[in-house]
Amino acid sequence: MTMQEHASKKRKFTSKVWNDFDWSRDKDGKEKATCKHCGKEYAYDSQKGGTSTMSRHLKKCPRLKMKDVGRLLLSTNNGELATQWTEFRELCSYLNVDVETISRNTTRSDILKMHKFQKEVIRKKLQCAPGKICLTSDMWTSVNTTGYISLTVHFVDQDWVLQKFLLNFSPLPPPHTGQALSDKLFLMLNDWGIEGKVTSITLDNAASNTSCVKIMKSRFIARNVMSDTGKRNFHIRCCAHIINIVRDGLTEIDPAVIKIRLAVKYLKGSQRRKQISWILSAI
Repeated sequence: MTMQEHASKKRKFTSKVWNDFDWSRDKDGKEKATCKHCGKEYAYDSQKGGTSTMSRHLKKCPRLKMKDVGRLLLSTNNGELATQWTEFRELCSYLNVDVETISRNTTRSDILKMHKFQKEVIRKKLQCAPGKICLTSDMWTSVNTTGYISLTVHFVDQDWVLQKFLLNFSPLPPPHTGQALSDKLFLMLNDWGIEGKVTSITLDNAASNTSCVKIMKSRFIARNVMSDTGKRNFHIRCCAHIINIVRDGLTEIDPAVIKIRLAVKYLKGSQRRKQISWILSAI
């Protein structure tokens, strides 16, 4: 490298504009500067220097103002992702000049209004249900050990159409005893106004659920909202949970089943052995 080339190369990186421009030569050997954001090209002479044209471009470069979409939506701040709300609105305006962006408070308010409206729609359907309502509830524990409880209803409406709604998915702090579960379920039922319409509840076979059912049944009987048939059939065991238990039990006898299958396969392996087995079975 000659001294002149070294000087020009050194001069090229002294200006901050080169953080946003790439220097190169075309096939004719002429120098040029290309904007990293929009691809705009400018002639550049390393002998004369001068970056004022590129500086003016950076002030009005549309892509630099809007930023790359990936950088626009998410940026790194001390290792954490932060939402660039102001720049996101600029992106929306760039894509559609007629767009009207709203604040997060407005979005939150709209979502709560929508939830309240839909909740009232479901509440009216529950109140208009001509018959009884069946419940299904289950418990989950998240990876951060937070407990959650769900409540689902099933009923037949006036048009004889089976309806199903997930009414609640709520956090449930410990302890998850039968008393705590029954108290939480009754709060949900009172909130929806269907305490007097419940005919059964489906739960798995956990000990706390059995205790919960006993407490709920006693409260329903005390309020005289449960028939004799309801007393007998109030707790429905979860079929999926029973099947899982049966499947776990079958794995214990897998060695014996495998031996029986191998024996049958051996007998059916040749015609002679099959004939002998038939003769022995006939004796």
